[in-house]
Amino acid sequence: MRAVNLIPPDLRRGDHAPLRTGPLAYIVVGALALALLGVTLLVLAGNEVSEKKSEVKTLQREDALAKARAESLAPYAQFQAAAEQRVQTIASLADSRFDWPRVMRELGLVLPDDVTLTNLAASASLGEGESTSGVLGPSLELQGCTSSQDAVATFITALKDIDGVTRVGLESSSAEEGGSGGGEGCEGKTQFDLVVAFDAAPLIPVEGAEAAPEAEEGEASSGEAKKKKRKKATEVKARTKKTTNLMVGTMVVVALLAAAFWFLLLNPKKEEAQKLDGRIHTLEFSLSQHRSEAQAAAAARRAFPREYQRLVVLGKAVPSGDETPSLLVQLSHLAAKAEVRFQDLTLSGGSSEGEAPEAVGGGFTSPTEAEASLLPLGASIGPAGLAVMPYELTFEGDFFQIAEFIEGLDRLVKTSNLNVAVNGRLITVNSFSLTPVEEESGSSKLLATFSVATFLTPPGEGLTAGAPTAPEAETTTLTSTTTGTTP
Repeated sequence: MRAVNLIPPDLRRGDHAPLRTGPLAYIVVGALALALLGVTLLVLAGNEVSEKKSEVKTLQREDALAKARAESLAPYAQFQAAAEQRVQTIASLADSRFDWPRVMRELGLVLPDDVTLTNLAASASLGEGESTSGVLGPSLELQGCTSSQDAVATFITALKDIDGVTRVGLESSSAEEGGSGGGEGCEGKTQFDLVVAFDAAPLIPVEGAEAAPEAEEGEASSGEAKKKKRKKATEVKARTKKTTNLMVGTMVVVALLAAAFWFLLLNPKKEEAQKLDGRIHTLEFSLSQHRSEAQAAAAARRAFPREYQRLVVLGKAVPSGDETPSLLVQLSHLAAKAEVRFQDLTLSGGSSEGEAPEAVGGGFTSPTEAEASLLPLGASIGPAGLAVMPYELTFEGDFFQIAEFIEGLDRLVKTSNLNVAVNGRLITVNSFSLTPVEEESGSSKLLATFSVATFLTPPGEGLTAGAPTAPEAETTTLTSTTTGTTP
Protein backbone atom coordinates (compact mmCIF):
# COMPACT_ATOMS: atom_id res chain seq x y z
CA MET A 1 0.00 0.00 0.00
CA ARG A 2 1.34 3.44 -0.92
CA ALA A 3 1.69 6.07 1.84
CA VAL A 4 -0.39 9.21 1.54
CA ASN A 5 0.53 12.61 3.17
CA LEU A 6 -2.61 13.96 4.80
CA ILE A 7 -1.04 17.41 5.80
CA PRO A 8 -2.09 20.25 3.53
CA PRO A 9 0.64 21.52 1.22
CA ASP A 10 0.77 25.01 2.87
CA LEU A 11 1.36 23.48 6.30
CA ARG A 12 4.07 21.09 5.29
CA ARG A 13 7.73 21.57 6.44
CA GLY A 14 10.85 20.60 4.58
CA ASP A 15 12.98 21.57 1.64
CA HIS A 16 10.16 21.37 -0.86
CA ALA A 17 7.54 23.04 1.32
CA PRO A 18 6.12 26.20 -0.31
CA LEU A 19 6.53 29.57 1.45
CA ARG A 20 3.44 30.75 3.24
CA THR A 21 4.23 34.47 3.20
CA GLY A 22 6.44 34.65 0.10
CA PRO A 23 9.78 36.57 -0.25
CA LEU A 24 8.24 40.03 0.24
CA ALA A 25 8.68 40.05 4.01
CA TYR A 26 12.39 39.22 3.75
CA ILE A 27 12.90 41.92 1.14
CA VAL A 28 11.26 44.53 3.37
CA VAL A 29 13.38 43.52 6.35
CA GLY A 30 16.57 43.65 4.24
CA ALA A 31 15.63 47.09 2.86
CA LEU A 32 15.01 48.43 6.38
CA ALA A 33 18.38 47.04 7.54
CA LEU A 34 20.16 48.68 4.61
CA ALA A 35 18.37 51.96 5.27
CA LEU A 36 19.40 51.85 8.93
CA LEU A 37 22.98 51.13 7.94
CA GLY A 38 22.99 54.02 5.46
CA VAL A 39 21.59 56.47 8.01
CA THR A 40 24.19 55.34 10.54
CA LEU A 41 27.03 55.85 8.05
CA LEU A 42 25.67 59.25 7.08
CA VAL A 43 25.44 60.38 10.71
CA LEU A 44 28.96 59.16 11.45
CA ALA A 45 30.35 60.95 8.38
CA GLY A 46 28.56 64.16 9.37
CA ASN A 47 29.95 63.95 12.91
CA GLU A 48 33.46 63.40 11.52
CA VAL A 49 33.17 66.46 9.29
CA SER A 50 31.90 68.57 12.21
CA GLU A 51 34.77 67.45 14.43
CA LYS A 52 37.33 68.21 11.75
CA LYS A 53 35.83 71.67 11.15
CA SER A 54 36.06 72.36 14.86
CA GLU A 55 39.69 71.14 14.87
CA VAL A 56 40.50 73.40 11.91
CA LYS A 57 39.11 76.44 13.75
CA THR A 58 41.11 75.56 16.87
CA LEU A 59 44.32 75.12 14.89
CA GLN A 60 43.76 78.38 13.02
CA ARG A 61 43.35 80.22 16.32
CA GLU A 62 46.43 78.61 17.87
CA ASP A 63 48.49 79.21 14.71
CA ALA A 64 47.52 82.88 14.69
CA LEU A 65 48.56 83.23 18.36
CA ALA A 66 51.88 81.43 17.76
CA LYS A 67 52.58 83.54 14.67
CA ALA A 68 51.84 86.76 16.55
CA ARG A 69 54.13 85.71 19.40
CA ALA A 70 56.91 84.77 16.97
CA GLU A 71 56.58 88.13 15.20
CA SER A 72 56.65 90.03 18.50
CA LEU A 73 59.86 88.26 19.53
CA ALA A 74 61.47 88.36 16.07
CA PRO A 75 63.74 91.38 16.87
CA TYR A 76 65.46 89.38 19.62
CA ALA A 77 66.09 86.46 17.25
CA GLN A 78 67.46 88.87 14.63
CA PHE A 79 69.70 90.49 17.24
CA GLN A 80 71.00 87.08 18.35
CA ALA A 81 71.77 86.15 14.73
CA ALA A 82 73.61 89.46 14.23
CA ALA A 83 75.58 88.91 17.45
CA GLU A 84 76.54 85.37 16.40
CA GLN A 85 77.63 86.64 12.99
CA ARG A 86 79.71 89.41 14.61
CA VAL A 87 81.48 86.92 16.90
CA GLN A 88 82.13 84.49 14.04
CA THR A 89 83.48 87.28 11.83
CA ILE A 90 85.88 88.54 14.49
CA ALA A 91 86.98 85.00 15.36
CA SER A 92 87.50 84.23 11.67
CA LEU A 93 89.54 87.40 11.16
CA ALA A 94 91.66 86.60 14.21
CA ASP A 95 92.21 82.99 13.10
CA SER A 96 93.11 84.00 9.54
CA ARG A 97 96.18 85.97 10.63
CA PHE A 98 99.44 84.34 9.66
CA ASP A 99 101.69 83.40 12.61
CA TRP A 100 104.54 85.82 11.90
CA PRO A 101 105.87 85.75 15.51
CA ARG A 102 106.58 82.01 15.26
CA VAL A 103 108.30 82.45 11.87
CA MET A 104 110.49 85.23 13.25
CA ARG A 105 111.49 83.13 16.28
CA GLU A 106 112.33 80.07 14.16
CA LEU A 107 114.22 82.19 11.63
CA GLY A 108 116.35 83.53 14.46
CA LEU A 109 117.06 79.96 15.60
CA VAL A 110 118.07 78.55 12.19
CA LEU A 111 120.07 81.59 11.01
CA PRO A 112 123.77 80.52 10.78
CA ASP A 113 126.45 82.67 12.40
CA ASP A 114 128.20 83.38 9.08
CA VAL A 115 125.03 84.69 7.37
CA THR A 116 124.23 88.41 7.36
CA LEU A 117 120.74 89.59 6.33
CA THR A 118 120.63 92.99 4.65
CA ASN A 119 116.90 93.04 3.82
CA LEU A 120 113.81 91.05 4.90
CA ALA A 121 110.37 91.50 3.33
CA ALA A 122 107.25 89.53 4.37
CA SER A 123 103.89 89.30 2.61
CA ALA A 124 100.64 87.61 3.70
CA SER A 125 98.84 87.53 0.34
CA LEU A 126 96.19 84.87 1.03
CA GLY A 127 94.37 83.94 -2.15
CA GLU A 128 94.54 87.40 -3.77
CA GLY A 129 96.73 86.38 -6.69
CA GLU A 130 100.46 85.96 -6.97
CA SER A 131 102.73 88.18 -4.93
CA THR A 132 105.79 89.96 -6.30
CA SER A 133 107.83 86.79 -5.77
CA GLY A 134 105.32 84.55 -7.56
CA VAL A 135 104.02 82.87 -4.38
CA LEU A 136 100.28 82.42 -3.81
CA GLY A 137 100.46 82.31 0.00
CA PRO A 138 102.54 84.00 2.70
CA SER A 139 106.22 84.44 1.83
CA LEU A 140 109.52 85.86 3.04
CA GLU A 141 112.08 87.48 0.75
CA LEU A 142 115.57 87.41 2.26
CA GLN A 143 118.60 89.30 0.93
CA GLY A 144 122.03 89.09 2.48
CA CYS A 145 125.52 87.65 2.21
CA THR A 146 127.63 84.79 3.54
CA SER A 147 131.10 83.37 3.17
CA SER A 148 130.64 81.00 0.18
CA GLN A 149 128.22 79.25 -2.12
CA ASP A 150 128.32 76.22 0.18
CA ALA A 151 127.17 78.45 3.03
CA VAL A 152 124.22 79.59 0.87
CA ALA A 153 123.25 75.95 0.30
CA THR A 154 123.50 75.26 4.04
CA PHE A 155 121.27 78.28 4.77
CA ILE A 156 118.66 77.08 2.23
CA THR A 157 118.57 73.68 3.94
CA ALA A 158 118.20 75.33 7.34
CA LEU A 159 115.27 77.47 6.11
CA LYS A 160 113.37 74.31 5.13
CA ASP A 161 113.35 73.29 8.81
CA ILE A 162 111.04 76.20 9.66
CA ASP A 163 107.56 74.83 10.40
CA GLY A 164 105.16 75.52 7.51
CA VAL A 165 107.78 76.18 4.81
CA THR A 166 106.72 74.44 1.58
CA ARG A 167 109.57 75.55 -0.69
CA VAL A 168 112.64 77.78 -0.74
CA GLY A 169 113.53 79.48 -4.02
CA LEU A 170 116.94 80.87 -4.91
CA GLU A 171 116.55 84.03 -6.96
CA SER A 172 120.29 84.72 -7.23
CA SER A 173 123.62 83.85 -5.60
CA SER A 174 126.77 85.66 -6.71
CA ALA A 175 130.28 85.82 -5.30
CA GLU A 176 131.69 89.35 -5.20
CA GLU A 177 135.46 89.67 -5.51
CA GLY A 178 136.65 92.74 -3.72
CA GLY A 179 133.76 94.91 -4.91
CA SER A 180 131.18 96.68 -2.81
CA GLY A 181 127.48 96.11 -2.72
CA GLY A 182 124.80 94.29 -0.89
CA GLY A 183 125.03 96.28 2.36
CA GLU A 184 127.28 96.91 5.33
CA GLY A 185 129.86 94.19 5.92
CA CYS A 186 129.17 92.25 2.66
CA GLU A 187 132.25 93.34 0.69
CA GLY A 188 133.93 90.37 -0.96
CA LYS A 189 131.30 87.86 0.17
CA THR A 190 128.74 85.74 -1.64
CA GLN A 191 125.45 87.66 -1.90
CA PHE A 192 122.10 85.84 -2.20
CA ASP A 193 118.41 86.57 -2.76
CA LEU A 194 116.01 83.89 -1.41
CA VAL A 195 112.23 83.47 -1.36
CA VAL A 196 110.67 81.34 1.40
CA ALA A 197 107.10 80.19 0.59
CA PHE A 198 104.44 79.00 3.04
CA ASP A 199 101.77 78.11 0.46
CA ALA A 200 100.01 74.77 0.97
CA ALA A 201 99.31 72.25 -1.78
CA PRO A 202 95.64 72.08 -2.84
CA LEU A 203 93.59 69.08 -1.82
CA ILE A 204 92.22 66.76 -4.47
CA PRO A 205 88.53 66.09 -3.92
CA VAL A 206 87.46 62.48 -3.81
CA GLU A 207 84.30 61.63 -5.57
CA GLY A 208 81.91 59.19 -3.93
CA ALA A 209 80.87 55.98 -5.54
CA GLU A 210 77.48 55.68 -7.02
CA ALA A 211 74.91 53.63 -5.26
CA ALA A 212 74.15 50.26 -6.66
CA PRO A 213 70.90 50.06 -8.57
CA GLU A 214 68.04 48.57 -6.77
CA ALA A 215 66.77 45.24 -7.82
CA GLU A 216 63.49 45.23 -9.51
CA GLU A 217 60.75 43.38 -7.91
CA GLY A 218 58.09 41.80 -9.82
CA GLU A 219 54.84 40.69 -8.59
CA ALA A 220 52.90 38.05 -10.15
CA SER A 221 49.42 37.50 -9.26
CA SER A 222 47.21 34.83 -10.40
CA GLY A 223 43.81 33.95 -9.47
CA GLU A 224 41.24 31.55 -10.45
CA ALA A 225 37.60 32.24 -10.51
CA LYS A 226 35.37 29.62 -9.23
CA LYS A 227 32.02 29.10 -10.77
CA LYS A 228 29.04 28.17 -8.77
CA LYS A 229 26.91 25.42 -9.99
CA ARG A 230 23.29 25.55 -9.63
CA LYS A 231 21.32 22.44 -9.59
CA LYS A 232 17.72 22.36 -9.07
CA ALA A 233 15.16 19.88 -9.69
CA THR A 234 13.04 20.24 -12.75
CA GLU A 235 9.82 20.34 -10.77
CA VAL A 236 11.05 23.35 -8.68
CA LYS A 237 12.05 25.59 -11.64
CA ALA A 238 8.61 26.53 -12.65
CA ARG A 239 7.56 27.20 -9.04
CA THR A 240 10.57 29.41 -8.16
CA LYS A 241 10.85 31.37 -11.41
CA LYS A 242 8.49 34.10 -10.31
CA THR A 243 10.20 34.38 -6.90
CA THR A 244 13.63 34.64 -8.55
CA ASN A 245 12.53 37.39 -10.90
CA LEU A 246 11.07 39.33 -8.00
CA MET A 247 14.25 39.04 -5.96
CA VAL A 248 16.45 40.07 -8.88
CA GLY A 249 14.34 43.11 -9.51
CA THR A 250 14.44 44.03 -5.84
CA MET A 251 18.19 43.65 -5.70
CA VAL A 252 18.58 45.90 -8.74
CA VAL A 253 16.46 48.57 -7.08
CA VAL A 254 18.40 48.26 -3.83
CA ALA A 255 21.71 48.52 -5.71
CA LEU A 256 20.56 51.66 -7.49
CA LEU A 257 19.40 53.19 -4.21
CA ALA A 258 22.74 52.29 -2.57
CA ALA A 259 24.68 53.84 -5.45
CA ALA A 260 22.59 57.01 -5.27
CA PHE A 261 23.09 57.13 -1.49
CA TRP A 262 26.86 56.75 -1.86
CA PHE A 263 27.40 59.27 -4.66
CA LEU A 264 24.87 61.88 -3.52
CA LEU A 265 25.07 61.75 0.29
CA LEU A 266 27.92 59.74 1.76
CA ASN A 267 30.74 60.32 -0.76
CA PRO A 268 30.58 64.17 -0.55
CA LYS A 269 30.94 63.88 3.21
CA LYS A 270 33.98 61.63 2.79
CA GLU A 271 35.57 64.01 0.29
CA GLU A 272 34.96 66.98 2.59
CA ALA A 273 36.54 65.04 5.47
CA GLN A 274 39.61 64.27 3.33
CA LYS A 275 40.00 67.95 2.38
CA LEU A 276 39.73 68.89 6.04
CA ASP A 277 42.41 66.31 6.86
CA GLY A 278 44.79 67.96 4.40
CA ARG A 279 44.03 71.38 5.84
CA ILE A 280 44.58 70.06 9.37
CA HIS A 281 48.00 68.67 8.39
CA THR A 282 48.95 72.02 6.85
CA LEU A 283 47.83 73.93 9.92
CA GLU A 284 49.63 71.52 12.25
CA PHE A 285 52.88 72.01 10.29
CA SER A 286 52.44 75.79 10.30
CA LEU A 287 51.63 75.76 14.01
CA SER A 288 54.69 73.63 14.78
CA GLN A 289 56.91 75.96 12.74
CA HIS A 290 55.54 79.12 14.39
CA ARG A 291 55.87 77.55 17.84
CA SER A 292 59.50 76.64 17.10
CA GLU A 293 60.17 80.20 15.93
CA ALA A 294 58.49 81.59 19.04
CA GLN A 295 60.51 79.27 21.31
CA ALA A 296 63.76 80.22 19.58
CA ALA A 297 62.88 83.91 19.82
CA ALA A 298 61.96 83.51 23.50
CA ALA A 299 65.31 81.86 24.14
CA ALA A 300 66.98 84.74 22.27
CA ARG A 301 65.13 87.22 24.51
CA ARG A 302 66.33 85.39 27.64
CA ALA A 303 69.89 85.43 26.27
CA PHE A 304 69.58 89.08 25.20
CA PRO A 305 71.47 90.61 28.17
CA ARG A 306 74.34 88.16 27.73
CA GLU A 307 74.53 88.71 23.96
CA TYR A 308 74.36 92.47 24.47
CA GLN A 309 77.20 92.32 27.00
CA ARG A 310 79.25 90.16 24.66
CA LEU A 311 78.89 92.67 21.81
CA VAL A 312 79.92 95.48 24.13
CA VAL A 313 83.05 93.49 25.03
CA LEU A 314 83.77 92.80 21.36
CA GLY A 315 83.42 96.54 20.78
CA LYS A 316 86.89 96.91 22.25
CA ALA A 317 88.28 94.82 19.36
CA VAL A 318 85.96 96.22 16.67
CA PRO A 319 84.67 99.66 17.77
CA SER A 320 81.96 101.70 16.10
CA GLY A 321 84.36 104.56 15.22
CA ASP A 322 87.98 104.85 14.15
CA GLU A 323 89.08 105.34 17.81
CA THR A 324 92.50 106.59 16.71
CA PRO A 325 93.52 107.82 20.20
CA SER A 326 93.00 104.37 21.79
CA LEU A 327 94.85 102.75 18.85
CA LEU A 328 97.86 105.04 19.39
CA VAL A 329 97.84 104.29 23.12
CA GLN A 330 97.76 100.51 22.54
CA LEU A 331 100.53 100.63 19.92
CA SER A 332 102.69 102.81 22.18
CA HIS A 333 102.15 100.41 25.09
CA LEU A 334 103.12 97.40 22.96
CA ALA A 335 106.18 99.23 21.60
CA ALA A 336 107.33 100.14 25.09
CA LYS A 337 106.83 96.58 26.32
CA ALA A 338 108.81 95.15 23.37
CA GLU A 339 111.45 97.93 23.74
CA VAL A 340 111.02 99.15 20.14
CA ARG A 341 110.72 102.79 19.11
CA PHE A 342 107.33 103.82 17.64
CA GLN A 343 108.10 106.23 14.79
CA ASP A 344 105.22 106.67 12.31
CA LEU A 345 101.53 105.84 11.82
CA THR A 346 100.03 106.68 8.41
CA LEU A 347 96.52 106.02 7.08
CA SER A 348 96.92 104.08 3.82
CA GLY A 349 93.69 105.27 2.23
CA GLY A 350 92.46 101.76 1.19
CA SER A 351 95.47 100.66 -0.84
CA SER A 352 95.84 97.04 -1.81
CA GLU A 353 98.50 96.44 0.84
CA GLY A 354 96.03 97.24 3.60
CA GLU A 355 93.35 94.87 2.55
CA ALA A 356 91.89 92.21 4.85
CA PRO A 357 92.57 88.55 4.16
CA GLU A 358 90.50 87.10 1.32
CA ALA A 359 89.72 83.95 3.31
CA VAL A 360 87.25 85.68 5.64
CA GLY A 361 85.04 87.76 3.45
CA GLY A 362 86.00 88.26 -0.15
CA GLY A 363 87.96 91.56 0.00
CA PHE A 364 86.65 95.11 -0.27
CA THR A 365 83.52 96.37 -1.94
CA SER A 366 82.58 99.92 -2.81
CA PRO A 367 80.18 101.33 -0.19
CA THR A 368 76.93 102.97 -1.20
CA GLU A 369 76.49 106.70 -0.74
CA ALA A 370 74.48 106.14 2.46
CA GLU A 371 77.12 103.81 3.89
CA ALA A 372 80.00 106.05 2.79
CA SER A 373 78.47 108.97 4.67
CA LEU A 374 78.67 106.93 7.90
CA LEU A 375 82.25 105.68 7.43
CA PRO A 376 85.28 107.42 8.94
CA LEU A 377 87.65 109.07 6.48
CA GLY A 378 89.84 106.51 4.71
CA ALA A 379 87.65 103.49 5.62
CA SER A 380 86.30 100.90 3.18
CA ILE A 381 83.69 98.14 3.41
CA GLY A 382 85.44 94.85 4.14
CA PRO A 383 84.53 91.28 5.21
CA ALA A 384 80.97 90.62 6.52
CA GLY A 385 80.12 94.31 6.17
CA LEU A 386 82.83 95.43 8.62
CA ALA A 387 84.59 98.71 7.83
CA VAL A 388 88.38 98.46 7.37
CA MET A 389 90.97 101.12 8.29
CA PRO A 390 94.40 100.33 6.68
CA TYR A 391 97.52 101.83 8.27
CA GLU A 392 101.28 101.92 7.64
CA LEU A 393 103.35 101.61 10.85
CA THR A 394 107.07 102.19 11.31
CA PHE A 395 109.12 100.95 14.29
CA GLU A 396 112.80 100.65 15.13
CA GLY A 397 114.42 97.82 17.12
CA ASP A 398 116.46 94.66 16.83
CA PHE A 399 115.21 91.41 15.29
CA PHE A 400 113.88 89.77 18.45
CA GLN A 401 112.32 92.97 19.79
CA ILE A 402 110.34 93.36 16.57
CA ALA A 403 109.29 89.70 16.77
CA GLU A 404 108.03 90.31 20.32
CA PHE A 405 106.10 93.38 19.11
CA ILE A 406 104.37 91.31 16.37
CA GLU A 407 103.45 88.70 18.97
CA GLY A 408 101.97 91.47 21.14
CA LEU A 409 99.74 92.56 18.24
CA ASP A 410 98.37 89.01 17.99
CA ARG A 411 97.76 88.81 21.73
CA LEU A 412 95.35 91.76 21.62
CA VAL A 413 92.67 89.39 20.25
CA LYS A 414 93.11 85.64 20.71
CA THR A 415 90.76 82.76 19.89
CA SER A 416 90.47 79.38 21.59
CA ASN A 417 87.85 76.94 20.28
CA LEU A 418 84.64 79.01 20.32
CA ASN A 419 85.93 81.73 22.67
CA VAL A 420 87.36 85.13 21.77
CA ALA A 421 89.67 86.80 24.31
CA VAL A 422 89.64 90.58 23.82
CA ASN A 423 92.49 92.71 25.22
CA GLY A 424 92.50 95.48 22.61
CA ARG A 425 91.97 96.28 18.95
CA LEU A 426 91.81 93.55 16.28
CA ILE A 427 94.85 94.23 14.08
CA THR A 428 95.86 92.04 11.14
CA VAL A 429 99.42 92.21 9.76
CA ASN A 430 99.18 91.94 5.99
CA SER A 431 102.87 92.52 5.20
CA PHE A 432 106.04 93.95 6.74
CA SER A 433 109.68 94.55 5.84
CA LEU A 434 112.89 94.82 7.85
CA THR A 435 115.88 96.89 6.71
CA PRO A 436 119.06 97.85 8.58
CA VAL A 437 119.20 101.29 10.12
CA GLU A 438 121.91 103.49 8.58
CA GLU A 439 124.02 104.00 11.69
CA GLU A 440 127.49 103.18 12.84
CA SER A 441 129.00 99.86 11.80
CA GLY A 442 128.01 96.81 13.84
CA SER A 443 124.59 98.12 14.90
CA SER A 444 121.78 95.53 15.14
CA LYS A 445 118.95 98.05 14.82
CA LEU A 446 116.36 97.38 12.12
CA LEU A 447 113.70 99.60 10.59
CA ALA A 448 110.38 97.67 10.51
CA THR A 449 107.57 98.86 8.21
CA PHE A 450 104.18 97.19 8.71
CA SER A 451 101.05 97.20 6.55
CA VAL A 452 98.15 96.48 8.95
CA ALA A 453 94.36 96.69 8.99
CA THR A 454 91.93 97.53 11.80
CA PHE A 455 88.19 96.90 11.71
CA LEU A 456 85.04 98.84 12.66
CA THR A 457 81.42 97.76 13.11
CA PRO A 458 79.18 97.83 10.00
CA PRO A 459 77.86 101.29 9.10
CA GLY A 460 74.42 101.93 10.60
CA GLU A 461 74.55 99.04 13.10
CA GLY A 462 76.72 100.57 15.77
CA LEU A 463 78.40 98.77 18.63
CA THR A 464 75.34 96.67 19.59
CA ALA A 465 74.24 95.58 16.07
CA GLY A 466 70.87 97.35 16.26
CA ALA A 467 69.66 95.96 19.61
CA PRO A 468 65.83 96.17 19.91
CA THR A 469 65.69 97.49 23.48
CA ALA A 470 68.05 98.45 26.28
CA PRO A 471 69.52 95.37 27.91
CA GLU A 472 68.92 94.49 31.55
CA ALA A 473 72.51 93.53 32.26
CA GLU A 474 75.22 94.59 34.64
CA THR A 475 77.74 97.19 33.58
CA THR A 476 80.59 95.58 31.65
CA THR A 477 84.19 96.35 32.63
CA LEU A 478 86.10 96.62 29.35
CA THR A 479 89.36 95.06 30.42
CA SER A 480 90.89 91.73 29.42
CA THR A 481 87.73 89.71 28.80
CA THR A 482 86.88 86.42 27.13
CA THR A 483 83.65 85.93 25.21
CA GLY A 484 82.39 82.83 23.45
CA THR A 485 79.57 81.68 21.21
CA THR A 486 76.38 80.26 22.72
CA PRO A 487 76.56 76.44 22.70
